[in-house]
Amino acid sequence: MGTNTLQTDNDTIGPEGSVVLGVLGDHPKTRMLLALLTNPDRDYNMTDIARLSDTDRSTVHRHMDDLLKYGVVEKTRKAGNAWMYQINRDNDAAKAFAKFEWEAIQALAENRDSE
Repeated sequence: MGTNTLQTDNDTIGPEGSVVLGVLGDHPKTRMLLALLTNPDRDYNMTDIARLSDTDRSTVHRHMDDLLKYGVVEKTRKAGNAWMYQINRDNDAAKAFAKFEWEAIQALAENRDSE
């Protein structure tokens, strides 16, 4: 879902220039969720999430508890000393966020095609 990239006038729609960031605002939690949605079948450690979301690792650490509490992200396993995290595909809020991202990208593409 998050792997789609579209070109608008001055913006790329994808993880870096997501239409979701434009609509909801550029918040670290939004960036983290978009990063995890890029490949929802894969799990990532906090360093990976920070890199993919272009967010400082300490910021990822600070916000991860909220995402876990809401159930949109889940711990999958421990690799060495690091926990691995993944989007919770069974969580209704995570599903709604993914659907919103996809539908927003599609709507933007349709609007651009009709111009």
